[in-house]
Formats: sequence, C-alpha cells, structure tokens
Amino acid sequence: LIEVQFNEREYRVAMPGAMAPVRSEIAIPDGQVLAVPSHEYDDELGQRHYKESERIVLLGRVSVADVAKDGARGFRVVSTATPAGAGAVQSIAIRLRGNAQLMDQILAKSDWSRVLDLLK
Repeated sequence: LIEVQFNEREYRVAMPGAMAPVRSEIAIPDGQVLAVPSHEYDDELGQRHYKESERIVLLGRVSVADVAKDGARGFRVVSTATPAGAGAVQSIAIRLRGNAQLMDQILAKSDWSRVLDLLK
C-alpha cells in the first residue's frame, strides 16, 4: 500500500504497534526515511494484532520527524513543513506498507534526485 501527501502544513502519521519507527539504513539525500519492522503486538484489551512493515519517506522543506509514544495504541510521527511559494510542490510524505524487502528495494533503486528536483 502506498499513500502520498504533499504541501501539508504538518505531516502526522499514527502507527499502531509495539515498535517505534526508527531511521532506516536506506539514506535518501535531503530526505528522511523511517522504518518499522513487521511484528505482533497486544492492544489495550489484550488482543493480538499483526503490524505490517512500514516505511515513511519525508522530502522537501520539512522538520526532522518527531516520534512519540501515543498512549497504549502505538506511536505518532510528526513533521512540520515550512511553506514557500504558492502553487509549487514544496514537501512530500510517502507512506509504504507491506513487504519489507520489496519496499527497501524500491527505496534504494528510486531516483530521488528527480523527485527532489520537483521540490525546488
């Protein structure tokens, strides 16, 4: 599953689960990649859930992502964008969920310099 947002004042992602998003080993110049491995977790009622692997890519005029515990439900990722001129794409957030190896291949092989050129 792939979700894309752009030109938001704030990018806010709620991530249920027991494992906090951490910086990915995959580096994107002038970007941030956060990763969560797939895992099982218990909710506040003691029911077992499966959490698929996720990657969050933040590009453009955005702050360093803040990751915080969000009660018993999981974690919250927040990054604030710095607005610039109207009409142009200044920031992008991409959320990928699914197979970790496939997502990492996509992130490693993508031409991020072309995407970043669109943000200038």
